[in-house]
Amino acid sequence: MEKIISYLKEKYRLSSMIVSGDYAEGNIRSESVFEAIAMGATSPYAHECSEIDGVKLDVLIYPREIFYGEIALDDFEQAHEGLVVLDEDGMGSWLKRMIAQQIASIPLKSDEAVLDALHWCESMAERAGTEDAEGLFCRHWLLTDSVEVYSDVCGLPFLSPKKTMSKMAKADPEAVEIHLRAMGSMDHGALLAWVELLKERFQARKKSE
Repeated sequence: MEKIISYLKEKYRLSSMIVSGDYAEGNIRSESVFEAIAMGATSPYAHECSEIDGVKLDVLIYPREIFYGEIALDDFEQAHEGLVVLDEDGMGSWLKRMIAQQIASIPLKSDEAVLDALHWCESMAERAGTEDAEGLFCRHWLLTDSVEVYSDVCGLPFLSPKKTMSKMAKADPEAVEIHLRAMGSMDHGALLAWVELLKERFQARKKSE
């Protein structure tokens, strides 16, 4: 990783870098991509997608000045659980704090709103029981939008489907298994099992409160 950091620092005149994904988690595999957000006082806007020693890069580079205004959470949420590997000007640590504050301020859904979402999931699952075009559409719609519902039933702020699935894989592998089974097959029973799990997770959270 040090060789990659040195290469990027010199090429783009970087002063701060936050690594995310496998390299931040220490779960580096042969297929792992080096993902990062980086910045510097004189850095250009750039997206580095080259390869170094067999490691693919996916690094977004920004001029430091863009962070002096309002920060869009959707653009930088990966910094929240990222690893600061370069921080000569303190901007990496500062960005992590700002993103953490934004995430902490996201309002959670009310119980009424969560129950409405669960009823919608049940309705969509029932409509997805047919094998016509409408049924297939409802199936994919449900499996996509219910990732956010999973965050809601667990009392967590929703960031993105990728982040939610990543957290789910660590904290709730059963949920990942059931969701992927429903996503990867046309088995209506698997779809119903996913909706049932959402209801169970909501009930479990309410009991623990």
